[in-house]
Amino acid sequence: SYAVLGFTSAKLSDAVLGAALDKIEAQEFGIQELANVAWSFDVTGDATRLRTFLQAAIPRFVAVDGFSDAAACTDLANIAQLHGTRAAGSEKLDAEFRSRFCRPLVAALQQCADGADGRELMVAVEALEEVVKRIGLTNFGFFFVREAMSELGFEVASQGEAPLAWGKEARAMAKEHMEEWRIPGTENILVVVSYEVWYQGKS
Repeated sequence: SYAVLGFTSAKLSDAVLGAALDKIEAQEFGIQELANVAWSFDVTGDATRLRTFLQAAIPRFVAVDGFSDAAACTDLANIAQLHGTRAAGSEKLDAEFRSRFCRPLVAALQQCADGADGRELMVAVEALEEVVKRIGLTNFGFFFVREAMSELGFEVASQGEAPLAWGKEARAMAKEHMEEWRIPGTENILVVVSYEVWYQGKS
């Protein structure tokens, strides 16, 4: 999509927003479409259109029980929190994401952290695998991951600050164990970063 390429156009964005709002009103947008459009406006930094879209998208998402889709729920809940959205249903979206996905996964991860070597740790890891399969969550998202890491006892650097020592060590371990490039998937994406390219003083 244009958002993946980082392409922005006011005329195109207005058209997308208008069409999306019409489809929401006509109840033609599914769970994934709601999350995808929100993600597109978020990743292109279009905060104004995103806020307008979320006012309609969040109530619709809650109405169609979007919580059945872990990936879509993760995207929308994180975007809503990041932008401080207060739309009808936003509190329910936040509460459901935390109770259905965040808390069970944090609890399972905590069991792994608490487990000793050997049998106890193996049992905890197997339990973690079962939780992941049951709830379908593969990541907390860019907003909630900070809360999850703090709950697990990690010291988390403030937004924009340099990573702490354990973060640097984790990055080094990840690079050491990475395989050669292949098509990205949930099993081999280690981190998501934002970037900006400058050429001759222009972005």
